[in-house]
Amino acid sequence: MRMYERLDAWQLTHALVLAVWRCTDSILATEPELSHRLRYVTLRAGGRIAFASAMSDRQLAHTALCQAGGYVGEAEELLGLLSLMGLLPEAAMHELTDLRERAAAAIEALWLERLDLPDIPDCLVDEDWDEPEAWQK
Repeated sequence: MRMYERLDAWQLTHALVLAVWRCTDSILATEPELSHRLRYVTLRAGGRIAFASAMSDRQLAHTALCQAGGYVGEAEELLGLLSLMGLLPEAAMHELTDLRERAAAAIEALWLERLDLPDIPDCLVDEDWDEPEAWQK
């Protein structure tokens, strides 16, 4: 098993790719551009995760994970179009949306893990603090 295959982010993205390919077979003839683009962005997200796992350069790995997140974000927009157009059954849309959300969360978790940020001590966290109104615009 390759190193990236052990990552939750890659496993969920791979599951999303397989589900996208299976679900878009039925609309490939009627909506080829939308189908191909959804297939491309999900496949590309998995590729960027694999690339990031092999990088010793933190900046390149960070960039690749950001790109993976961007591709999964684009998949959300494309799934929204499919839903709006009513091209896929509701069960398929639910499966794809759920997998996409889980993949996005796993990519974000991996990205945060790779940042190696120090933990903030609890004594420095002010849970009662409210953002100034000017920051909320």
